[in-house]
Amino acid sequence: MGKKDLIAAILDKLLINRLFFYLSKAIYGSHIRVINYHNTPPYESSNFEAQLQFYCKHYEPVSYEDLVAFFKTGKWTKTKPGLIISFDDGLRDNVDNAKRLLEKYNFKGWFFIPAGIIDASLAEQQEFVGKTEGKYKVTYNDGRYMMSWEELKTLYASHVVGCHTLTHHRMNLNDSDELLEKEIRESKLLMEKKLGQPITIYCWVGGEEHTYTKAAAQKIKDCGYQYSFMTNTYPLLPGQNPLQIQRTNIETRNSLAVVRFQLSFLMDLYYRAKRKRVNALTRV
Repeated sequence: MGKKDLIAAILDKLLINRLFFYLSKAIYGSHIRVINYHNTPPYESSNFEAQLQFYCKHYEPVSYEDLVAFFKTGKWTKTKPGLIISFDDGLRDNVDNAKRLLEKYNFKGWFFIPAGIIDASLAEQQEFVGKTEGKYKVTYNDGRYMMSWEELKTLYASHVVGCHTLTHHRMNLNDSDELLEKEIRESKLLMEKKLGQPITIYCWVGGEEHTYTKAAAQKIKDCGYQYSFMTNTYPLLPGQNPLQIQRTNIETRNSLAVVRFQLSFLMDLYYRAKRKRVNALTRV
């Protein structure tokens, strides 16, 4: 059991976890939470389904049209807070496993894709998964670990698809304008060409403070993205910057105690200082 699991389990036992989870819902009122996953392996599907059942109890699904309306009107009109469930990295098991369960519980998946890796060789895909997903136990006989463009077209038809750079690049202060063009603009153009649809969403890679830069933020705006997702844990409230939408990381292996802990007011407070610095830096 990891440190976060232990803390969450203790707080859950003491009912503190639940208190802060419900407190956050009361404090924020009309809002949307955004969470992000990575791989969704079949051996964790039952745990993921339990998480979805929890989300159904406490949240409402959010479509792309819902997000547009929220920013336009400043209102969330549904009874429960909204929940955007996003998935990073374009992994094949998101289609094989997550899509089915999302649709079972009427949730929209928001899939953020490193566009250049879709067409990578099988060896490059395996290397990418090994680096980004850690101890990944899924194997495919055909060796393909990333979604295909045809699968992405299917996702686009009923879910939401956005850009997650071209090569899964973590931004840094040494990035040249040429590199930013490639990772932010060329990835958008590639996805639009392959999918035949506009790509209006960008999602930063990483989440560490040093992976956010003003130059990248300006490039995201200049390239015409309407929405940009970060990972600094805070609900989406009326009047916020659409290019600074914050997410909270949750994985399919997490217990419900960890889920409640991650979505509680405690984590919003924990990330407050970092979030303020990142928002100030990337405000363009």
